[in-house]
Amino acid sequence: MNYANMIEEKHLKKGFIVATLISTIVGTLTTSMTLHDKVQEKRDKKKQKALDAKQTGEIEKLRKRVDALKSGNESGDETESTGSRSKSRNRRPRRRSLAEDDFVYESRRSRAMIERMYEDHLMRAGDRYATGDIITENRLQKQIIQIQQTVINVLQEALYSGRGLTEIDQRRLIAAQSAARDGSLDALEDHYARISTRQRREILPDHTTQRLLLPQTSTGNAERSTHYLPSKPLPAPTTLRPHRPPHSTRSYSPDPALFCPYSIHLQTTSQPLAPSLTTTTEPTESSITCPHCHLLIPVSARDYWILSTSGPTPPSSSSAHPHHPISEEAYEDDDDFIPLPATAASPAYPRNRQWKLTARFLVKSHTPEGKFACAFCEREGRRYVCVARSVEGLVRHLGRWHVGG
Repeated sequence: MNYANMIEEKHLKKGFIVATLISTIVGTLTTSMTLHDKVQEKRDKKKQKALDAKQTGEIEKLRKRVDALKSGNESGDETESTGSRSKSRNRRPRRRSLAEDDFVYESRRSRAMIERMYEDHLMRAGDRYATGDIITENRLQKQIIQIQQTVINVLQEALYSGRGLTEIDQRRLIAAQSAARDGSLDALEDHYARISTRQRREILPDHTTQRLLLPQTSTGNAERSTHYLPSKPLPAPTTLRPHRPPHSTRSYSPDPALFCPYSIHLQTTSQPLAPSLTTTTEPTESSITCPHCHLLIPVSARDYWILSTSGPTPPSSSSAHPHHPISEEAYEDDDDFIPLPATAASPAYPRNRQWKLTARFLVKSHTPEGKFACAFCEREGRRYVCVARSVEGLVRHLGRWHVGG
């Protein structure tokens, strides 16, 4: 089945990456079976041609013996037994080897398993599943390359060279095809798990978050790496905020449609970064890989930033922007955004403060698309949530709109 043709509009078909790649994988498996049959057919024709030539020679010998019998040189019994042996050899049918049967069986089985899983997930998750993401795209493309390099190339070489497939060739083809099938199924399963995690709870249409890129609010270079999107509605005001004991689990629930599941895990627990993210044999580590979405985050586990106010908080200019400096309670509720002891006050700036921003804060802010969403904007229920395209963009956003410098 060509899943890419399920979408009629051309501009939509280009966006359904998973549908196109699955169609390619299924088509490649079908092509491998066709090539395999052609290789076997060509081998059978070659054997039949050799057999025909041999039979022609035997018939010629029999004709000569018949002529000799007519002359009385040979007995009829010898001729009859020779012809009987020739007939029995010619009647021997060709039997398919077990390896050939296994290849055809595995090809059909692999194709059916991939089609069934894709159709089942598509029915449950909808068009969003067919669209896919960069992780699934890369993994499925890898399986396509693997099938084409091992299965298709071996079969084409055997077809064009005229040689038959040995038992070793058959086993090699089956192993390569099975590995590509398992890799494709794993990629589809992980993709469905990510889609399910990001699936929103059913809410009112007016409150649905839309990731729309808003017009640029500043012409400076410092703001080019960030954009803003609407967030969920403002929660009801509270009068009491109980103190959170150390190492307790937060009651705050991040938006699963915005953050990576591992980011949500870090935001809602006090657990440190996973050991695999912090342990390294190198003296310095320049990047961290998310254990869930496998995103490469360009920070070290030991990195930190110092953000400070360079003057009094702007009284009215910041109110025109969707972000405001956050309260002291918000700082106290985040172990990765730590207020430092106050510096000596100066007459010009009596409220000069500093905060330490850890690498864990950036890791728990990343999205599955490789961007960085501001946890403070989303946590406080602001109308807009900043989504930065880089680590530097999120740090600049925090320093300018939340620290208030």
